[in-house]
Amino acid sequence: MANTFNSTPSVTTRILTYLKTGADITQAQARKRFGITNVRARMSELRQAGYAIYLNEKTTANGRTIKAYRLGTPTRLMVAAGNAVMSDPNLAPIVEYAQSKVSKFSGNGLPSGSTA
Repeated sequence: MANTFNSTPSVTTRILTYLKTGADITQAQARKRFGITNVRARMSELRQAGYAIYLNEKTTANGRTIKAYRLGTPTRLMVAAGNAVMSDPNLAPIVEYAQSKVSKFSGNGLPSGSTA
């Protein structure tokens, strides 16, 4: 079975770059703009890499409710929980697992080996 992350880093990178502009995106928009079928999987990859991706409901001008993904800021509680986990030696395996997910992305927020 193929590793789906390796087959999609450019799409995931483009979604992240788009979300960093402050815009939100629906599943339909992501499919059309980036040509992907499994939007939720790409958002999950970004979440696992440490990005605060939120799915919010919003109402359109014609009264229709839609869901849109956006890049946000983690709450103080999430930051505090992360710090507590990082400082607890009993949770080292969890920290190592999380670091392996984050290490897929370089310091510029792009998957390793990618350029903007």
